[in-house]
Amino acid sequence: MLILAGVSIVTLGSQNGIINRAKNAKLQTEREEASEKMKLKITEIQTNSYKENGRGVTLQELADAFYDDDEIEYLGTKSGKENPGTGKEKVELGDSDDLYVKFKNFKYEFGLNKDLEIESVDGIQTATGGDASDVTIGGEKITKDNVAKYLGKKVTNYVGGSSVMIGSKTYEVSPEYRLYYIDFEGKYGEKNTIYLKAEYIEKHYILSNIDTTTSADATNIKIKQLNPELYKDGNTGPATSNDNMKAVTWLTNITNWASLADTKFDINYIVGAPSVEMMMDSYNMRYALKETDPKIGEITSDSSRRRLFYSYTQGWEGYKLGPGTSDSWSSSMVWVPVIEDTAVGSMYCPDVGCGYWLSSPSDYSKTCLMGCQHSESMENYKYIIEYESVVQLRCFCPLVSLSPSNVLTF
Repeated sequence: MLILAGVSIVTLGSQNGIINRAKNAKLQTEREEASEKMKLKITEIQTNSYKENGRGVTLQELADAFYDDDEIEYLGTKSGKENPGTGKEKVELGDSDDLYVKFKNFKYEFGLNKDLEIESVDGIQTATGGDASDVTIGGEKITKDNVAKYLGKKVTNYVGGSSVMIGSKTYEVSPEYRLYYIDFEGKYGEKNTIYLKAEYIEKHYILSNIDTTTSADATNIKIKQLNPELYKDGNTGPATSNDNMKAVTWLTNITNWASLADTKFDINYIVGAPSVEMMMDSYNMRYALKETDPKIGEITSDSSRRRLFYSYTQGWEGYKLGPGTSDSWSSSMVWVPVIEDTAVGSMYCPDVGCGYWLSSPSDYSKTCLMGCQHSESMENYKYIIEYESVVQLRCFCPLVSLSPSNVLTF
């Protein structure tokens, strides 16, 4: 794996990004309004039943009440998306525990279960029961003890945009994502936040000519949140005037990437690349690597996986990395042994090609930031993590931050 450093300067068109983000926010608001209306409808029907019968209603009785409701457009035991053109019908549930309902004035279809809970919105499963902050996959609560078996799996129900326009330039990215990290401790924000990373594709771009006049402040830039090592213990971090920090600002400006969202999900934000800290944390979590010393010496063809390390000290231009070949910390590269893992695909590094950017500066030079790169020249190394200097071609693999209430399918 190669963590590279390369700087980019791209003309930023904040207006286009702001418009796209506004559209996404509008869709999310409409979804929340429709969900709230559905919950109020169910509560109203339940309340009337308690007044008249001294008990709540069954799913069948709820279906009967919806059939008499003029605000309901579709009602059935199967999704209306599977039965286009079907309107509201009298429903006999029989052995079915599923009811699908759609309002006339909202685009969203709701799937309800036998407990009268909203189980899905437009076919996307929602978390029901348990603590709202829990992460569940296939009904299993995800913890530090079992998360490794899910990291790297391709997510089938999240489909992102395949291109994004920033300023006057269009960048192609993969619409497919893998589960990248779950933040159990809240290191990068709220506890249990889910992170997805886009797949690597053979579309490479130079980070150059960054427009420093683009709107960038604490409300839309995620440098500090994704690179906490740079700012801990009162550190001010590298100078924001450095070319590598300008590039990281561009990559972590959520306005630039908002239009890539799959709006069926509760999304916190999207950035252009994961940070080197999250990349290493994900790798170490996936393979349960717990060593404490980054100095490992020579790697051979028999070497096992080694824990990856990062470090920052006030005054450096960016991160130093470990393990190196001789020094405990390296400003240039990290060596990782050749061990295949087809289950995670290109999540940590592509098998071939130019690699992808990371949204973190490198200490090698103020004109260098990090990236992941495959090396074909090293007999015993699958990847190198290395700096890469200015004007290099790399892929964008956007990072999506999701609320733990989202339920993923694989």
